[in-house]
Amino acid sequence: MVRLGVSGALVLIFAATAASAAPKSFGVRSVRVTADGLWKADPNGQQTQQDCARFKIGDKSALRWFRASREVTKRDWLENAEWTQCSASGTLVTGDGRVYSWDLDQSGRGRVAITPTVEVYLSGSELPFASR
Repeated sequence: MVRLGVSGALVLIFAATAASAAPKSFGVRSVRVTADGLWKADPNGQQTQQDCARFKIGDKSALRWFRASREVTKRDWLENAEWTQCSASGTLVTGDGRVYSWDLDQSGRGRVAITPTVEVYLSGSELPFASR
């Protein structure tokens, strides 16, 4: 099992009220890539759709990335993490069986959606045209 988060706990921990729910940690049992080679248009970007089409990442590669990533604040994720136009997305299953969606930027910037308003922000190593 892979553990994400800063607390080292084995389960997803939420604050007392749903309105202020903030995940601290959860274990990842498995990862499934549902789409890779995705391209996000950006007038300032330098990558093309053809560049991003080469960004292929399989379930095992994604799981390795999650294993090595670390949780960061939303501010750090937005302001300090590099980003690219190439990404992948999928789902993960936690140790307690919960399923969450995720997206991962080729630069090593990831996000796990816990609810429509609560996300876990991750930073990890760059995935330059990862292989399956």
